[in-house]
Amino acid sequence: MMLWLSTFLCLPVIAAADGVSCSIPLSTRQSWIDSLVASFPSHNASLGNLTFASAGTISNPSGTYGAHVFLDDRGESRSLLSKEACDCMEGTTCEYSASAPMFSNRDIEGPCKATFEGRSTSALITVGCLPPVEVGYFGYQTNIFARRSPEDNTVYFPEVSPLPTINHATVGSRWGEPFVIVTTGSQDVADKAKETLVAAGVDESIIIYDGLANSDLVLDGPTPDVLEVVVRLNNNNFSELNDYIDASSTEQLALYLDPIDPPPSFTPLQASPLRTRKKDPSPSDPDYASDLDSLTSMIEEKMSSKGYVLSYAGKMEAAMDYGYTETDTDECCISGYLDEIGKGSNFWEGNLVHFSTNDCLYRVHGAYSDPLGNWNSGEVGLVGSPIAIDYDAIGEEAEIVTYSSFTCDGGDDISVLYYCETGECNEEECEKLPLSSIPQLSGCNPLPSNPHLHYLFACVDSSPVMETYVDSSCSDFKISTSDVNECRNSTSSYEGPVWAGGIARDSTVSFVLGVRTNGEGRSSFHNVYLPDFTNYGGDGGDLSFGEDGMVGSAESWGWGGGDHLF
Repeated sequence: MMLWLSTFLCLPVIAAADGVSCSIPLSTRQSWIDSLVASFPSHNASLGNLTFASAGTISNPSGTYGAHVFLDDRGESRSLLSKEACDCMEGTTCEYSASAPMFSNRDIEGPCKATFEGRSTSALITVGCLPPVEVGYFGYQTNIFARRSPEDNTVYFPEVSPLPTINHATVGSRWGEPFVIVTTGSQDVADKAKETLVAAGVDESIIIYDGLANSDLVLDGPTPDVLEVVVRLNNNNFSELNDYIDASSTEQLALYLDPIDPPPSFTPLQASPLRTRKKDPSPSDPDYASDLDSLTSMIEEKMSSKGYVLSYAGKMEAAMDYGYTETDTDECCISGYLDEIGKGSNFWEGNLVHFSTNDCLYRVHGAYSDPLGNWNSGEVGLVGSPIAIDYDAIGEEAEIVTYSSFTCDGGDDISVLYYCETGECNEEECEKLPLSSIPQLSGCNPLPSNPHLHYLFACVDSSPVMETYVDSSCSDFKISTSDVNECRNSTSSYEGPVWAGGIARDSTVSFVLGVRTNGEGRSSFHNVYLPDFTNYGGDGGDLSFGEDGMVGSAESWGWGGGDHLF
């Protein structure tokens, strides 16, 4: 996907059907689970489901995610991890080597929720059903949630995967039809599960193996990788999927089989090879770059006639491009995340959550800073490749002066006030965001200046404070408490391409140009989301643009070479 971003500066300023339906009744699919439990007396069986979050609550308005939830006898969520592994994940017995894990939905997810240890002869079996209507994307990905290092008693949360995604194309795009995914490292377990299911009346063609035997996964032994399955669902119209999502906690079934006594030997179930992504154009491919350059020139000409000047143009940069080829995976995932912290060249390196699938490619542009300091040393930097900059039009570089603070809304609810215009930090002049929605600040996290200490923001007597702890769970050994209700200067300095391409002014008009990759047969889901970052996943429907709504958008600027551009 190719995207251009152009900004212009004005001189002078110018003012459904039943969404739960599945072709096979729930009672029949439940009988498949019962058959599996009966067929594996050598394994402890845990029953659960695949639960989706409501559309737009943990993603942009055109997406959502699902995770496995396992229940105890009281119907409450429980952990599949051993106590030793869970204590390590929660930071009770292990030190976090970088930062604490982050989650999209803390009600469902957690270090010991929706995760399981990578044991070869265990199996996670998902008996699900594809959405009843065709959607843009459905993907199932087994990710490496955490990796432990017994040498120094630390744990690291890479949250990426060297495994291929099982998507709706893999399943056969059988909308409204069931599927069964067997995630295991044992060929013997997988084959027995398939034999059992077929005997129970399951169509063999819907049973898919998700092999875990891969040299980049640590399976078995005293500290195997902790895994998590991510299921991603994307569509530009979610109204017809609301029932499907709401019913997922009962309609999408899961079974976890854990051997009582691991067998002395087994045949590994090898992971499927990564698919290859076409990276370089062939001589027969359309010259999208030339077309985009032409469209840029047309827009520039029209904007110039209205008194605007092209101040910046640049190519958007891939922020999450896991790729499919072995080289891509080694460079973007394995080397950067699993083997050595900070070695990767990917933009989102470090400890930002990668709750996605290997099918996905995100592009971003503009000014960015990583508050954890893992990218660009924490300084503001430009994400994207400049094509043209006009500093005469942009004007002198300057500082952006803002203020920030914390506030308590009663009880234990603490919020951040930011982008305040003056040093008073009155709520009326500030943006406001609940602290719980900011993964880098909510919960117990290592202190940047001293990772051996941990901090926690809280409300004490209706006043916001920061508590510092020795332990990584922020539950014992508190060593200090400091007020954080002062109004702090959050001024940032911008210069060079960051000033040119990352800051919007009152007179700025920004254009995103690109190729309608769905229409070109190069993707199955493609949209452009331009959110207020602090409201990401919130009420941003008017900022989310699907391809259907982009048809003809280039023609209105003079482009006449086809509808493949927007």
